[in-house]
Amino acid sequence: MMLTTKCSQCGMQLELSSEETDKQEIACPECGSVNDLKNENLEQAIPSLDTLYRSEFRRIHRTSEEYQGAWNTWANVGGVFWALAHGIWLSPLVFGVTIIILLLVMRPLGVLILLGYHANLGGRGTWLYYNSVVKKKQLIM
Repeated sequence: MMLTTKCSQCGMQLELSSEETDKQEIACPECGSVNDLKNENLEQAIPSLDTLYRSEFRRIHRTSEEYQGAWNTWANVGGVFWALAHGIWLSPLVFGVTIIILLLVMRPLGVLILLGYHANLGGRGTWLYYNSVVKKKQLIM
């Protein structure tokens, strides 16, 4: 599968193989300038997102992913439903299997784990969403 992007200097159409899309940057064969593929992937992924997520994703990108997003109240309140609605499926799947087993074995512990998952999702929801949208990568948590 070939993906294309334009050189940021000369505008030449650059074709990228699937191996090249994993790289952080690529040199233009026409003018020799180095193009930041990571930034290109970010801008292609976020135009349809809400303003809040666009600004958070850009901030994550600017800090080379050291910053991992602010508290996300909607992720905290919505939990699994928020995650699934935003294309995050691995974390809710692992959590779902774990919570079902714990609720069957030890109900009080299962309820505590459920509350902990929602709190953790509030803190890490934006980071999970960033990875899902920009990097096309699912994280457990």
